[in-house]
Amino acid sequence: MATFRSPFRRTITTSWSLATRSSTEARLWRRLVYVVSVIFTQCTEFLYVFQCGIYNLSVSPLSNRLDRVLAQLRLYEHPLLTFDARAKGEGVEVIIRFKDDSVPVHTYYFDLHPRDLDHPQFEWTFQRQLYDALHDYFVEMFIRTPQDRKDRQQKGL
Repeated sequence: MATFRSPFRRTITTSWSLATRSSTEARLWRRLVYVVSVIFTQCTEFLYVFQCGIYNLSVSPLSNRLDRVLAQLRLYEHPLLTFDARAKGEGVEVIIRFKDDSVPVHTYYFDLHPRDLDHPQFEWTFQRQLYDALHDYFVEMFIRTPQDRKDRQQKGL
């Protein structure tokens, strides 16, 4: 009986039946596919880390983050509000003011974190955050709501 060594150190007898040989070959092919998939996964993870490292090296400094936000704010025009921004730590603080100074309304502030400012889809995430902030700002402008029970009872409403 002649034997030889397979790459996975299993002894295969050449006089095995066809069914035994095919199941052994199938097992060896499955093992090969597994080994290749593990190597591929490790290479993919390495490439991802490498790309992230390159991206993090190209992250803009603080002044560029502020300039990026100011450039985005220039694209928005509102009849009631003005928009501004200033650096705050590593992030940026966006300022929303009511244009009419005769109306006693507070100024709204919200922060943009560095991870948001450096996001590849910054323009979309910024718009979502701006619209969320505008919603909150207008809701905070209410002088009276149905939940103000004591105030309503005092005023006879």
